[in-house]
Amino acid sequence: MNVNSILRCPACKGTLPADALSCSCSPSYSLFYKKVYLAGSIDGQSYFDALYQTMIEGNSEVGTQNIFYNKQIEFFLKTINPGEVILDIGCGPQLPYKHPKDTFLIGLDPSLGSIAANSQVDLGIFGSASSIPLIDHSVDRVVCFYSIHHMTANSVADNRNILNEVFKELGRVIKPSGEIMIFDVSPIFPFNVAEDIVWNIVKKSLGTKLDMYFWKDDYLKQLGLRAFPGAQFSQKSFYSKWSTKFAPIFSKPDFFIPRALYPFNVNLYSWKCF
Repeated sequence: MNVNSILRCPACKGTLPADALSCSCSPSYSLFYKKVYLAGSIDGQSYFDALYQTMIEGNSEVGTQNIFYNKQIEFFLKTINPGEVILDIGCGPQLPYKHPKDTFLIGLDPSLGSIAANSQVDLGIFGSASSIPLIDHSVDRVVCFYSIHHMTANSVADNRNILNEVFKELGRVIKPSGEIMIFDVSPIFPFNVAEDIVWNIVKKSLGTKLDMYFWKDDYLKQLGLRAFPGAQFSQKSFYSKWSTKFAPIFSKPDFFIPRALYPFNVNLYSWKCF
């Protein structure tokens, strides 16, 4: 695939000339770093830039795999058809699944260090899911593995605004016959209530160290139905043994708790578009 045929300039939103390394609106600015398409400012730094190796180690831990990945990946891979263009939002430095055969896989991540380290994707994009540098209706499948709860700002209201923009972008880039698949965790009562009460306060105290906000099932469902009108929604939960131990904070992979102390459901939210 000629990647320039589906990319658009992050500045002027125009399409790129064939085989161009820069856009006519800013010809002096290279849009590529190694094999990564630069759609974000390289002056900033992501919380994940210095942690991606730790993230790889934490995600490969047996308990984490059993709770969050094994069943989910098996289900995900069965949905894929040959020839698909797949967009993985928040793909990180390493995919949790093998590259699906006969597909073109695009990985998007806000951490330049992470996406530059990812050798599994066919095209790496450094940028934000709230401004995806792809042309309209260019991908067959969008997948997010536990990435949307990291899309945060300075308040719960800001978090909602960001997710609204992200869902609008997903609806824009997906093909009419495509599917959007979001794997994430949803807080259960009373944690969901406590999160909304204390999140803004804790954010002011911790700053960038608090980069997670967990979304309730119903909110994601309704947001998707508004952003993807006419899409068929489905939700699937993945259960695991309450005794399974895992590291809940990937920056501390030597800290383990039993699943019974983790007040979340692990879900797949999917929208099939028509």
